[in-house]
Amino acid sequence: MTNFICFLTTSGIAEKCEAWAKALHYKEIEFRTQPGETCEALISINHKLDLPEAAAGVLHYAQEVYHIEQESWYEKLQRWETALAKYEAKQVRYAAHPKALTTRGPNLMRNSGNIIQIEEPANTDYTMGRMRCLNAMAEWKRLAELSEELWKMPSVGTTRQPTHQPR
Repeated sequence: MTNFICFLTTSGIAEKCEAWAKALHYKEIEFRTQPGETCEALISINHKLDLPEAAAGVLHYAQEVYHIEQESWYEKLQRWETALAKYEAKQVRYAAHPKALTTRGPNLMRNSGNIIQIEEPANTDYTMGRMRCLNAMAEWKRLAELSEELWKMPSVGTTRQPTHQPR
């Protein structure tokens, strides 16, 4: 009788021990059965092993064969401009209506002075991703503007109550 250990377990243990070559080996085997769940880990491990071409290859393969892509994968590859463009593409819808162009908020993008509301206003993950990219690219002015706008907005799901209610 042979002993079978799940590749998910062995790759997890190898990552915890920082045995990156073994972790890569087991993640590649796991990738054959669960490509969507292991892409980010493969990109990260390849990056830790200083194999940027292999990490980029995983990204390209996932896009071409499985048609999956996440913005955070570009961050792991340190492709900040592409990651920022992907985050903004997720958030921004361009509109031709002039009244829509006057709206301002934290999850909005400027394009030649035009500001458009995002598709998912409750999703702050995209905004945080944009902030990480702007920070890495040293785009301090844009980062400050985005931070100021985000700070001014009330938290999602909260409503402002008057501090004093008349009796």
